[in-house]
Amino acid sequence: MHLVADSGSTKTEWRIVHNNDYHLLSNGLNPMVAPIPFLEMEIKNVAAHQNNVGKITRISFYGAGCAKNESKETIKGLLERFFPKANVEVYSDLIAAAKAVFNTTEGISCILGTGSNAAYYDGKNLVQDKPALGYILGDDGAGVGIGRALLKDYLYGNTAWLPFIKSLSLESDPKEIIRAIYANDKPNTLIAQYAEVALKNLSNPMIQKLVRNQFNQFFDDMVEPYRGKSRKVGFVGSVAHYGSEILNEICKDRNMELYGIVKQPIENIIKQLES
Repeated sequence: MHLVADSGSTKTEWRIVHNNDYHLLSNGLNPMVAPIPFLEMEIKNVAAHQNNVGKITRISFYGAGCAKNESKETIKGLLERFFPKANVEVYSDLIAAAKAVFNTTEGISCILGTGSNAAYYDGKNLVQDKPALGYILGDDGAGVGIGRALLKDYLYGNTAWLPFIKSLSLESDPKEIIRAIYANDKPNTLIAQYAEVALKNLSNPMIQKLVRNQFNQFFDDMVEPYRGKSRKVGFVGSVAHYGSEILNEICKDRNMELYGIVKQPIENIIKQLES
C-alpha cells in the first residue's frame, strides 16, 4: 500500500492510494518549528492507526519545512522507524503544490496556508531563488502574516477588531494574547488562528485592506522575482481559497494569470497517482 501525506505547520492529512475510505488527520509535522519528540510521537500515533503497518510499502511525504536535506532526513528517519517495510520519499510541500495545480505545466507555484512560500515550476522541477523566511521574518500573505498584522494593529489599540475576535471566541485580552504567544511552543499556529477573523469577514473594508496589503507583500517578495520565467500563478492552501477574489484582482492588476487555486493539494496528488 502507498501512504501519502500532505503536511503543513498546522495539520497533516494522510491518505492511501486506491483506498477512498482511508482518511487520517494529525498535527502538522514541520521539522523547522516542531521539536523531534513531538514529531516522533505524532508519527508513532499515525503508525498505530494502521491495521497492519507491514502492508505499507511506500510513503510519499510532502511537508512544510522539508526543503532542506537535514529536515528531509529527520522526517525520513522517523517514518522509516515506524514503517520499517516502507520505501520513504520526502518532498517539499512546494512540490505538492506545483503538482496539484500545474501537474506537468509550468508556472509559479505558491502556498498560502499557515505559512507562505513560492517557486518557479518548469513542469517537473522547482527553481527557488527566494527562500521562505519562516514565521518570524516571513510568511506574509499567509495565516501567520495576516494574523500577525491583525494582532499588531489590535494590540496597538485599534479596538475595531474586538467584536470580530470575540465572534470566534478567541482570546481578546491583550496581556493574555502576548503571554500565550510567547509561552507557546508553536507560536506560528497560534498567531495564524487570528487570520480566521479576517478570512471570515472579508466584506469589511478594513479587513479587505489588511488582507490585500498582505497579499501584495507576498507578491512583491515571492512572486515578482519569477515574472521573467512565467506569468502563470497557482496557489494551494486555505488562505488562498478564502481570499481567491482578492488574489484574482491582484493578478489582473499585475498582468498575471491566476492559473488555479487548490485548497487541499492531496486530493489532486492522489488522483494523479491513481491514474
